[in-house]
Amino acid sequence: MIIFFLLIQISFYTQKTIDQLLCANVDIVANIFWTDFFSCGVYLPSVWLYDTQTEYEIEIGEHISGEEAQRRRSVFFERLRCPGTYEVGGLGACTLISKKALAKGISFKKIKNLKFEGEGSAFLCSCHSKGAAFVRRYALPRVPYLS
Repeated sequence: MIIFFLLIQISFYTQKTIDQLLCANVDIVANIFWTDFFSCGVYLPSVWLYDTQTEYEIEIGEHISGEEAQRRRSVFFERLRCPGTYEVGGLGACTLISKKALAKGISFKKIKNLKFEGEGSAFLCSCHSKGAAFVRRYALPRVPYLS
């Protein structure tokens, strides 16, 4: 018997959403929602690649221009608009976590020496620190795509 823990903002709940997460068949998965986080008319995904909202590919020590960062961000956003299952660094809003993942000791406990904001930051760092099996967090675009 497989048991899951679901973290969801109630406004995102539908049976189709839950079914889609379960069908992904991975230990940690989130549905992507596009939200105007800053009330400025720009909709951003509820997932990201690095740190606390880096939404583009970049290597450690790599320095890129603002123009290149925007180009890479656009590539990431376009990918997220297509059906599929994508590995991400951070996720939120609607996350399904398997009992298997929880049994490995991942937790939401605040990590004293990290100053990331948001309730999920400690959880995401915990996933990463538990080893390669928990570096992988996945995201699914909503069907149909909503912005």
